[in-house]
Amino acid sequence: MAIMTINQEYEQKRITMTEAIRLIHDGDYVVTGTGVFAPIGVMRELHHAAEHCSTVHVMHMAAVEPYPFLTDPQYKDVFDCACVFSSSADRLAYKVRSQSYVPAHLSEAAVFWMDAHRVDIAYVKATPMDEHGHFHLAPVLTVERDAIERAHTVVLEVSPHVPYTYGDTLISLDEVDYVVETDIKVPDDGSIATDETSGIIGEYIADLIHDGDCIQLGIGAIPNAVARSLRDKHHLGIHTELFVSSMAELMECGAVDNSRKNYHPGKSIACFTFGTQKLYDFIDHNPDIEFYRATSVIDPRAVMQNDNMVSVNTAFGCDLTGQVTSEGIGAKEYSGVGGQFATAKGAVWAKNGRSIIAFRSTANLKNGVVSNINASFAPGTAVTLSRNDVDIIVTEYGVAYLRGRSVHERVGELIRIAHPDFRDKLRYDVNKLYN
Repeated sequence: MAIMTINQEYEQKRITMTEAIRLIHDGDYVVTGTGVFAPIGVMRELHHAAEHCSTVHVMHMAAVEPYPFLTDPQYKDVFDCACVFSSSADRLAYKVRSQSYVPAHLSEAAVFWMDAHRVDIAYVKATPMDEHGHFHLAPVLTVERDAIERAHTVVLEVSPHVPYTYGDTLISLDEVDYVVETDIKVPDDGSIATDETSGIIGEYIADLIHDGDCIQLGIGAIPNAVARSLRDKHHLGIHTELFVSSMAELMECGAVDNSRKNYHPGKSIACFTFGTQKLYDFIDHNPDIEFYRATSVIDPRAVMQNDNMVSVNTAFGCDLTGQVTSEGIGAKEYSGVGGQFATAKGAVWAKNGRSIIAFRSTANLKNGVVSNINASFAPGTAVTLSRNDVDIIVTEYGVAYLRGRSVHERVGELIRIAHPDFRDKLRYDVNKLYN
């Protein structure tokens, strides 16, 4: 019997998008990937599975578009969707009631969901195949690698626009059941602008970061402001959940060289990325950056391997004992736990490590300006980081050191960094609450 060449095997596994959707059977459990590096072509067409299925279970993360299977009410009784981290499109799906959030740390959420269910089909984004029969998974390994290992059927959506990256991204044709080709560009999420308030917070945090530290930065105006304030630092390292444009800029200007890291020295380590096209060009074929699955990157036991680890995360606010809420507004799901606990705990466990939670002192809501520091949370509010795990909290009014402090001491620290307009009310509320 003649042995097929790699190209012949590829042609045998290559299917159309319509055929890729027809692979789904009634009652199947499907995993579709993450954000801008999800298999967008498949997700745009996934609603067509309703033409031959009465129930399809889908697990995904941070939808980059309001895909019909998620947000069109006509499909809500067919698609039972689970989300491990939410985007604006996912918040639309919650309103339609076609989707529910999976409460779990990002390093565990996908695996826990798979343990509780199964994976019939995994649709995953990748680069085109090279001459050796290998693909490189898109630089997002929050659910993808684990799904591939568990799935009965693996379908790669390949695109020439996916950057070629290193780490745990290599996958061979032998590991793949089907390939569907697209020419879909990776969405450019743009850069998040900073303002005066985020700039002040960024400067406070930059003062807490020293030459030689290893950093983890979240997404948003405050982390971007932190990065801009770190340009004059030396020998910084990166071990992060999310690799963002501001980190690329720190590598380009020489502030980050990863030379003093204990864990993966010389490399910037992350489990996923999104941002601008400039960022995607920077990570493409860049051997100084490696991507690994969430279970190995944002595990506290991995984070703590680096001495002088500093984790910077953002939040919606905290109460006066130090409990932090970062994933929802009241009972309404907004984003998710992500890697906040894992990176915060790992940083505290690390030698000379620090965990920083940052947010603005106030928020503008429909009913006016409210304090983000309160004596207690509104009913239904999820606690993302417990008061037992909090370390440092920063607003534009200063730095509150909570590690090792009593509740009485914490109250004083947090009122000091609250907005001045709310400090008297906070004193009144805490006296009423505890007396």
